Order: sequence, then C-alpha cells, then structure tokens
Amino acid sequence: MFRINKINLHLLVIFSICFPLNSFAESCKNYPEKIGINYIELNGKFKIISSTEVAVEFNDQETYLDARQEAEDAAIVNISRFIKMMTNASKKDKTEPLKIRVNGLDKNKINRKLKRTFKSYNFQTSSILRGITMTNNCYVPGELVKVSVEVSSDSIRAAEKLESEMKRSLSKEENP
Repeated sequence: MFRINKINLHLLVIFSICFPLNSFAESCKNYPEKIGINYIELNGKFKIISSTEVAVEFNDQETYLDARQEAEDAAIVNISRFIKMMTNASKKDKTEPLKIRVNGLDKNKINRKLKRTFKSYNFQTSSILRGITMTNNCYVPGELVKVSVEVSSDSIRAAEKLESEMKRSLSKEENP
C-alpha cells in the first residue's frame, strides 16, 4: 500500500512540474478556435473545425479525462450534424441549431450555394467521420475542457484510400 501511494506521489510531482496549473489556464485563454463549427474553403479544398467546451466540476485526472472525451464526442457529433445539414438540404433538422462560421464569418443560415459546393465533393459519410482528428484541447482545472476536432477534404481522401487498400489487401488474403 505504501509503495502505491509513493508512486502516485511521484507521478503527481512530475505532472505538476511538466504541466503547471497556470499553463492550463493560459492555454484556454488564448484558445485558437471559437466554440461551434468553422467551415473553411480555400483553393478547392475544405476544412471543418468543430470546437466544444465542457464544464469540469473537480480537479482530478479521471474527471478531466471524462470531460475531454465528452467534449471530443460532442465536437464529432457537431461535425456529423453539419454534414447531415449540408447533404440533406430539403429536410428540417429539429435538433438544437449549430453555431456555424463560414470562412470565419458568423452566418445564421447556410445558403444554397454552400450546400451545393459541399455536396459536389461527393464523399461518403463514413469516410468523412473516419477522417476526423483532434487538433487542439486545453484544460482549466476544476472549470472547463475545450476540444477541437477537424476533418478536411485531404483527411477524407486519406481515409478513403486507406479503406480501399485494406479491402484490397483482405481480398488478396481470401483469394490467394
């Protein structure tokens, strides 16, 4: 029992030296993304960045990890909802409206041109979701966790390529 506590104490000391509390607060103070969806299109490519924030009641590792996972899941769901909204232009989404910025500008409604442009990429939804990666996160102990995930036309193409290569590899193994 004494040995476990001694190890935990060492981990706590190392963690507090490597990640002082002020650095967490500072990282959130200058967080690069605004909460919501940011759609950026440039040079024939697009990027969707989704950022969320989750309150943290306690300052412990388990609570932090749970909140970070919750924030990441919420950010991914927001991208999924955005994609659904872009690809199902005629259907009404009855869930809470997304806060969306197009090329950095706040928009209350997404216009038809943007929907047509997004549809023209013609990606499969499964490939889009496989191309999502976490790009930023920050933590203010006992207060909040912010997480940003993004998907881009490049990451989606990479996911599609990987999927087709895996299928081809599996079919070679099945039919030697």
